[in-house]
Amino acid sequence: MAVKRHERLVHLPALAAAKALLGVHLLSTGFTVVSGDDLLRSLIAWQWAGEPFFVSTAYGEASVLWMPMHFWVTGSLMRVWPDPWLAPATASLFFSIIVVVLIYLIARELTGEGRAALLAALLAGFVPWETWLGVSGTAATLYQSLVLAGLLATLRSAADGGLARLPLAALFFLLATAVRPEGWLFAGVFTLYCAWRCARERPDPAGTLIIALSAAAVWLFVLYWLWFNHANYGNALYFLQRARESYASEAAGIDSLWVRLLGLPLVMVAISPLLCLLTIVYLIFYFNDYRRDRLKALWVCFSLAGLALLAAASASGSGTRSTPQRYVVIYLLLFVPLVSAMLSRWLGGRRSRPLAVFVTAVLLFGFAAGTFDYPREYADEARLGRVLKELWRGGALGESDLVADERTWLAYAAPDRPPGGFRDLMYSLTRRWALQVFSGRPEGFVYRLSEDMDLRFTMDRNKVAALMESGRIRAALVRGAAPRAGASGAVLPYTIEREGYTILTDSARLRSAFEAHRAEVGRKAPKKLDDSLEFLGYNLDDNLFPRHLTLYFGLGGKGPPKKALVLLTGYEEAGGGRRVVTERTELDLSSCGPGEVVERRIYFPVGDGLPAGSYRVSVDLVAHGKAPERLLSTGPLTVITSKRDVIRSFLAGERRNIGLLLKVVSSL
Repeated sequence: MAVKRHERLVHLPALAAAKALLGVHLLSTGFTVVSGDDLLRSLIAWQWAGEPFFVSTAYGEASVLWMPMHFWVTGSLMRVWPDPWLAPATASLFFSIIVVVLIYLIARELTGEGRAALLAALLAGFVPWETWLGVSGTAATLYQSLVLAGLLATLRSAADGGLARLPLAALFFLLATAVRPEGWLFAGVFTLYCAWRCARERPDPAGTLIIALSAAAVWLFVLYWLWFNHANYGNALYFLQRARESYASEAAGIDSLWVRLLGLPLVMVAISPLLCLLTIVYLIFYFNDYRRDRLKALWVCFSLAGLALLAAASASGSGTRSTPQRYVVIYLLLFVPLVSAMLSRWLGGRRSRPLAVFVTAVLLFGFAAGTFDYPREYADEARLGRVLKELWRGGALGESDLVADERTWLAYAAPDRPPGGFRDLMYSLTRRWALQVFSGRPEGFVYRLSEDMDLRFTMDRNKVAALMESGRIRAALVRGAAPRAGASGAVLPYTIEREGYTILTDSARLRSAFEAHRAEVGRKAPKKLDDSLEFLGYNLDDNLFPRHLTLYFGLGGKGPPKKALVLLTGYEEAGGGRRVVTERTELDLSSCGPGEVVERRIYFPVGDGLPAGSYRVSVDLVAHGKAPERLLSTGPLTVITSKRDVIRSFLAGERRNIGLLLKVVSSL
């Protein structure tokens, strides 16, 4: 026992420190968020910090699809640390450390081995998706820690035969139901376990009461949530209706029962194909291992039952297609203690030891390599947000100055531009949510979250007009539009992705913060175009399937070209050489200064005139009155909208290039 206690004193602090250091390192290297949901969750928690609530109807779809406990936790932290990006990330990191500790304790309970427990914690804690979720603004690690704590308490109750831990397990599952709807599935599994145990053991009346109360307690929040939906929306299952509608809109016409059923295992394979393979090997070839071990058999039942209920929910059309790895990764983690027990047994065998070392090394190396290939969708917004934070901190933007972005302004406020469709609207909202979060000043923007929700669901521009008339808008309007409500200062645009953000300020610090430098050019291809302009080279984004090129131009000492230039981007099929799409992009450098380095980003229009596939990409520059001049030609590049779309289209029966499908599968 002393040896086991000594192992824990060494293993657990080391694991916690490693997990914390990895999380901090990820944040320092540029990790921002997993998806747009992180941003909206952070903004809701920010509002909770100002005006706490138990539940709320103020946030549209988020009010019925997201349980409130995550807002209570992160909002409470923001009350003492008002940072809408780092506070939620720190909370997630804390709970991700708890997850690693719980996996260690669960594996220890199942195997009794320190080696197997340490291996389980390493594997579970350093799966790339688990690492990313551990520094994101999602509710994933909070939910995982509560579910695992409930399962551990249940496991220990089964191990010692006592009932004292069942109420504690019920408390953890009850809290999990208030974090994510999937917590309801584990509440169902726990209730089934309580019924089975009561029927099997036939305890005395006091024991029966403990089991019955524990089984009933996990449903308290569920009952409250049903009442909340009925009282506010007229339908107790309104949240389920909205979930199905959201799923249908994400499906975009690619849907069937087979797509729903196969989507879950495909997502698990995408998270870690080798871990999935090892799980299958254990369940099939080590049947006797858990058939003869009561605790392992119970754990297998817990894991498979939770997975089966999730599959049933997905088949009913109430799942999600928006980054589903966030919700599925826990089901893969549940099998890690069993896989680690198998690997530990291999390590103890003379003949199987080399295989165990090889498999473990491949797993850990793969996790290490994949961890830093994290989502980078909002990297530009993070960069601009940090600049805005410095402008407010330094006084260049006043306390009452507000910021708006061009795309949202055009969507809502421009009289000749009615609001666009749902996807266009959400694109503009999430980009601005990112600016609000990364600037650390969500209230410093023209539109507030409740107004976003009203506009999103009613497409009503009256609120925008009221804002304009009230004189609240002092800073930040549209490039080319007249400043409103007494705004003053120079209009300074900054192009971020395909959007122009315009800040009204006379500060030169903003302009200098966005200047590019020659050192940023990764693929140098210098070409002197004339006395006023030089092409320096380009960068191709570092995604496995590229989505954009960044071009770099150096301006001569005589200043920028007086007339706008045109970039022609051509896409040719890599095999046949047939030109598929040619894009025209205007390059206006008139606002730039002599000697400045300018970057311009060109996005591949995949899904918008350019089917997924392999292409050679060329860029020509057209100066006024001159023939096109080739700047670069690169490829072949495989470009797709998303891996999921390629796989889903194949499952739905759509004809696809088999080579494209193979590349997607091999990249998982």
